[in-house]
Amino acid sequence: MTFNPSEAYQLFINGIVNGSGYAMLAVGFGLIVHVTGRFHIAYAMIYASTAFVAAQTALSWHLDFASALVLAVLVGCVLAAALEAFIYAPLGKRAGPKGLFIVFIASLGINTAGQSILGLIWPNAISITNFNITKFTLGSAVTTNLGALSTVVAWAVLLIVWAVIRWTKLGRMIRAVRVNPELSLDKGINPRMIYLIVFAIATAIGGINAVFVATQSAPSSDLGQTTILYAVTAAFVAGPSASILTIAGLGLLIGLIESLSGVFVTQGWESVVVFAILLIYVVARAGTTVHWSLLFRHVPLLTRPVSRPLGEEG
Repeated sequence: MTFNPSEAYQLFINGIVNGSGYAMLAVGFGLIVHVTGRFHIAYAMIYASTAFVAAQTALSWHLDFASALVLAVLVGCVLAAALEAFIYAPLGKRAGPKGLFIVFIASLGINTAGQSILGLIWPNAISITNFNITKFTLGSAVTTNLGALSTVVAWAVLLIVWAVIRWTKLGRMIRAVRVNPELSLDKGINPRMIYLIVFAIATAIGGINAVFVATQSAPSSDLGQTTILYAVTAAFVAGPSASILTIAGLGLLIGLIESLSGVFVTQGWESVVVFAILLIYVVARAGTTVHWSLLFRHVPLLTRPVSRPLGEEG
């Protein structure tokens, strides 16, 4: 295969645009799982719901793009907070140490049922049509004004969330709950309220991206299922102590790997390349924590003393 710099640059720009969306989802999912401990797979269903609500309100109420975005994000935040308040929190309290697994099963069921419900409510394709999409060039690469705007908005939102978590009182409370929810109670912090706030923030981050996706093309009930896998991977590879920007950077990197792999592999194999590289990274990272010298150091075999018949001692 002949290397084409112009094609590689185009794929790089595509990777930046797509990776910025992955970064938003990774940060949103990472906030929830690292702060609340909820394996919120239904994040994908709420992501799709936000896209459908934005498209429907824009069509039915003739809302402009910004108004449809704000309304849809608010609906998504309310839905996510309701899941935490009325399903996840009671299940987690009853399940005790098994709460993570029980919440995961419940979230998986909600996600599957939610997709079916979305398909029943919106059986026909629907998208936001009141945004004038035009060509946007960056040197020899071509994208759209929508793609450029979504990238700028993505990193503006991520930087704002990073600043809030790092420098505000709310951010300090979120960090305290992430480290030790029980101990934070002694400081006058209500973990359940923080959980609701985190669910709302995380849903808003993903919901903004969902509205841009719904503007680019008609959403489907399974919207976000592939990207949520990228988000889960980025969040767990980064680790619970990673900053917002670290998780976002991993999401961006996934987008770049997915896009640039098109130079070497045929279409449809990009996800395989992404997960193969991430698997190699995880294995290599785990290998650095192993004390190989202890594993391969020569340890003499323990031998049992030879017993002698009675009367032959000495």
